[in-house]
Amino acid sequence: LLPAAKVTTTFAKSGMQELEDGMYTDSTGILQAVAAGAQHVTSLLNDRDGLLQLFANTDKGPNADRCFLKKTYFHIFKTTRREVEATLKHFTCLKLPKTSGTSFPHPNLKAPYLISFCFGAIETKTAENVFAGVKGGEHVKL
Repeated sequence: LLPAAKVTTTFAKSGMQELEDGMYTDSTGILQAVAAGAQHVTSLLNDRDGLLQLFANTDKGPNADRCFLKKTYFHIFKTTRREVEATLKHFTCLKLPKTSGTSFPHPNLKAPYLISFCFGAIETKTAENVFAGVKGGEHVKL
């Protein structure tokens, strides 16, 4: 098998499943995974907004009104948005080369691809959300 096929086969045998882009509900795949009973979720995100919308005390994010459709927020965690923002400040971030954050094919297009690469964990408990199919009180590690 080619290297990519080996990786795909390994993921398939281990039970990994990709969940992505819920459009105007949950763009992270986290909501769907938690609703299905996952207690440990790994998610690769290109911004924080989708993640933060899943936490308590979120009315709207910075991009909520940029589209003609009104965003719906499915709060599924008891931890507040502010608590999560504070946790994110302590994530480990890789030092990127000075060429990062430039765009292709032309740097004046102002469309950066890789601005930061950070990782860490968020420990939280679910909040009951009937519409999302999430039971309250479950421990989840993101």
